[in-house]
Amino acid sequence: RYNLALGNREVIKNVGFNVSYRWQDSFYWNSSFASGDVPQFGTVDAQINLKIPSVKSMIKIGASNLLNRYYITSYGNPEMGGMYYVGFTFNQ
Repeated sequence: RYNLALGNREVIKNVGFNVSYRWQDSFYWNSSFASGDVPQFGTVDAQINLKIPSVKSMIKIGASNLLNRYYITSYGNPEMGGMYYVGFTFNQ
């Protein structure tokens, strides 16, 4: 299992970003509920930040599992897909 990340708070004036790749190898899950193989998976998370200094605010646009590739983290769990968001922070 590993994570790789690259980011910069201000790559250009008032704009920042963060990108990360998460990978997990396959393994055998054993519990009283269910047992079985959990396949390997990799996901890409990304976010872009835009500062608005005139109103002391920031807009964040991003995604967890950007490519929307479904995966499971344990046998018997539901599959996870992508989650996309927009956030606004005022008076940070």
